[in-house]
Amino acid sequence: MGVLCSEIVSGIETAIYRDVLCSNSYMAGQFETVVISDSIVIMSANDTPSDLAILVKIVQRVLASSLLIGFPLRGIVVEGFSKSVKQVGEAQHGKCSCLMVFGRQIAGAFDKEKSQEWSGCVIDHGIYHDSILKLPACAILDKGDVVRCAVPQKGNHTEDCDVVNWAVGIELGADEVRKCFRRHSSEVVDERVLRKIENSMDFFGRFNTTRKGGS
Repeated sequence: MGVLCSEIVSGIETAIYRDVLCSNSYMAGQFETVVISDSIVIMSANDTPSDLAILVKIVQRVLASSLLIGFPLRGIVVEGFSKSVKQVGEAQHGKCSCLMVFGRQIAGAFDKEKSQEWSGCVIDHGIYHDSILKLPACAILDKGDVVRCAVPQKGNHTEDCDVVNWAVGIELGADEVRKCFRRHSSEVVDERVLRKIENSMDFFGRFNTTRKGGS
């Protein structure tokens, strides 16, 4: 598990610091990442359209890179105040480190995240609109990075949402992508897990444009 966590953290760092922020002359200090077990919280310092565009790119790469190492993720982009505080103090037998993450939206995001029946990331209602693509500050965002689709939910229903398109740049075929879901567990028999895989593959089939027209 330690090796897997190392791969995930490395993928996050690559997505944020090399592929997105540094390559586009943004300061890495605009974003903060906290990883707790299997939960990843990425927070921006501001709530401008530019920050949203960068966050979409970060999430897009994190979703794709995590899936390709066999760790499919699901999540949601929400707007609101959040803050992390790290304190280091003296304890009886040495130093004590404490990390605290605050934000009402984080609690709400957890409930909305766990209701999804796939690997993907929803953008909460009212945050994204197509006119963002026309803003010069959001030139980093490409058409197709955010798509509208019916997101599978628990209880056998769907909800129309804007979602981050993690599938758009993956150059693997469907068979190879499907194998990624089983990289760490070849014998998947849980019907709920199988349903999430199929829902994710349906999304990949619809919105992966890299191989359209190819073999």
